[in-house]
Amino acid sequence: MRAHVERDHDKAYFADADGVRWRVYDVGFGPPHAPPFKQRVYELGSSRATDRIFVPKDGDRRSYHFARGDTRELMAETLAKQLGAAGYIGRMPNEQPTRPW
Repeated sequence: MRAHVERDHDKAYFADADGVRWRVYDVGFGPPHAPPFKQRVYELGSSRATDRIFVPKDGDRRSYHFARGDTRELMAETLAKQLGAAGYIGRMPNEQPTRPW
C-alpha cells in the first residue's frame, strides 16, 4: 500500500505504507503553550507547535519533536519520515488531545 494523507476540514489522517491510519495533531507541551505537563493543540502546520502527535485508532501514540527549521507540511513523504523518527508515548487515555480521534 502507498502512504497517503487524508484531510477532513481541520483534521488530518496519515495512512502509512502498512495501511495503519494515524490521526495527526500539532501540539505544544507545557509552558508557555499550556500548563505544566499538559498540551495545547494548534492548527495543523502551525509554526508554534513543538511536536507532532500521531494517534492510531488502536495502539500507542507516537510523538515527533520538531527541530529548528523542520517543515510542518502535511505531505505523505514528510509524515512518513516524522512517524519513523517519532518516539512512543503510550496510550495515556486521560491525556488525549482535546479534539477526539
